[in-house]
Amino acid sequence: NVDDVYLYSFVSQRMKLVSMQMALESHRSLVYTVVRRETFSASHKLFRSDLSSDGNLELFGKCSCLHGHNYTLEVHFRGPIDSRSGMVIDMVYAKELIHKLVLDDMDHSNLDTDVEEFRSGLLLSTVENLAGVIFHRLAQNSQMNAVLNKVKVWETDKIMATVKR
Repeated sequence: NVDDVYLYSFVSQRMKLVSMQMALESHRSLVYTVVRRETFSASHKLFRSDLSSDGNLELFGKCSCLHGHNYTLEVHFRGPIDSRSGMVIDMVYAKELIHKLVLDDMDHSNLDTDVEEFRSGLLLSTVENLAGVIFHRLAQNSQMNAVLNKVKVWETDKIMATVKR
């Protein structure tokens, strides 16, 4: 019967629509993480002014001498997907802010002399402190702070520090 086929088709389409709406609502309630990865080069040394050269060499080994790294920075953003944009954060905007707030200052720099947070020598330019400085710089931007979840800084392929909420 044509009416039965039509009714079956209508009910089937309606069930698919309801299923899609439920999936969309479930999708909106999920929390997502997206990551922006950047690289930069910088030099530094681990050196305490209250120690002698021998004391620094004993404490920090060869890292007490000026040396450089090719760092990898990962910035993790966490939150719901914005219904208007379909994104947690606009990655073009995130890239621009990461460059403005971090990389423009740190890339091809001497962390100890060129980066304000390390210049006094009170905060050593360890990978842990570098990750914290980067996190705090990014968190100063209110739009980024709303979704900023984690900063990872890879000093080498074997050494990495993470700061997260």
